[in-house]
Amino acid sequence: MYFDATTRKCQECSRNTFTLGYGNLSCKNCPEGSMSELGSTSCKPCEAGRYRNAGDVSCMPCPEDSIAPYPGTTVCRHCPDNTSANAQRTFCGTCRTYRTWLM
Repeated sequence: MYFDATTRKCQECSRNTFTLGYGNLSCKNCPEGSMSELGSTSCKPCEAGRYRNAGDVSCMPCPEDSIAPYPGTTVCRHCPDNTSANAQRTFCGTCRTYRTWLM
């Protein structure tokens, strides 16, 4: 929460912003690659397979054939030629790789 000098009331931080402790006069933006819910005191990284840029409301899934192998990603990487992303968008592999995983 923060103290809004205009309304002279304590307010919850909006989504994708946070405050640390008490006595704050404003909320800080979550860094890219992370997000927060309404009233948060911290930001959490986007899960692997998802990303968030400053203008995004929430962590977004990577597009088809691109991946975010680690939490906290801001940009998804395209899979190399002759590979595709798994359903979770965390790994690029060949059809042979997926066949092995399915067995």
